Amino acid sequence: MRRGVIAALLVVLAGIAVLVAPGVRPAPLAAPTLNGRIAYASGGNIWIWRNGAHQFTNSGHDGSPDLTPDGQRLTYVRYDDSFSDVLVQATAGGDPQFLTNNRPVAETGSLEYVQQALWALNPAWAPDGSRIAWASDRGTDAPVLWIMTATGDNQHSLQTSPPNPPVERLHWSPDGSAIVATSLGSGKDEIWSLDLDSGVWKEVAAPTDGAYDPAWSPDGTRVVYAARTGRQTDIWVVPVDGSAPPAQLTQLGRARAPVFSPDGKQIAFLAEKDDRFQMFVIDVREENGTLRAGSPQQVTSQDAGLDAPSGLSWSR
Repeated sequence: MRRGVIAALLVVLAGIAVLVAPGVRPAPLAAPTLNGRIAYASGGNIWIWRNGAHQFTNSGHDGSPDLTPDGQRLTYVRYDDSFSDVLVQATAGGDPQFLTNNRPVAETGSLEYVQQALWALNPAWAPDGSRIAWASDRGTDAPVLWIMTATGDNQHSLQTSPPNPPVERLHWSPDGSAIVATSLGSGKDEIWSLDLDSGVWKEVAAPTDGAYDPAWSPDGTRVVYAARTGRQTDIWVVPVDGSAPPAQLTQLGRARAPVFSPDGKQIAFLAEKDDRFQMFVIDVREENGTLRAGSPQQVTSQDAGLDAPSGLSWSR
């Protein structure tokens, strides 16, 4: 297994949107009032925003949180020395459960250790909470889509058409029939969706300069994502049926990781301010079949900033 490929991939993912040019700075949100829970990573720990920021884990090595739609459970990744694992934990508290076991049995730093080390990345809940999709490089040179039960059983990769491409930032459709992801199969970041019944991937958005960080709308009709235009990165939305062209929702130049609120009336995302990513929110409304966005408002102001590759998860 070529570890250099994985290392390069992780560097690319971590660096996305850092090189974009600065844009207009949104006004701070004086008293953020957001319904439900929003999970994110900061300083190597998972935080949950619910009427304010609350630290949930304290290992210093956690990222990529995803909440069940009811907000009762959380899955996330714990990073270690050249490997990572998927964990599940109740948001009410208690001990986390490891669903994968990627720690090599060889001596740390040895060639055998490097050959055995595996990455588990970007876990995502099925809408009914019964399964988790994640990206793994088990048996491949780059992380591809895997699925398991919520207890870690029946771990398997999928036979898809075209063949299972390298992916990241997975998000399950509200009806559980499809998964949208950032696909690296063409050599650049594009948004594709996988029909789980047929096993067929379909292009959703493939702008010239790349797109990533997709998430479904609550009604399953749209996908919101980040797209680059030159050195600018902003939030866009597109109907999944192709009935209308993509529409740009922000003009910040440094935005990524969008996610709809459970009621579909807001979109939270990350944007860079003072050299750190913070969480912002926009109100959205539909006009004549087109989604319109209000002015971005700042939600967080954490000194360490928010981890952009880990993204956001918004639940009830």
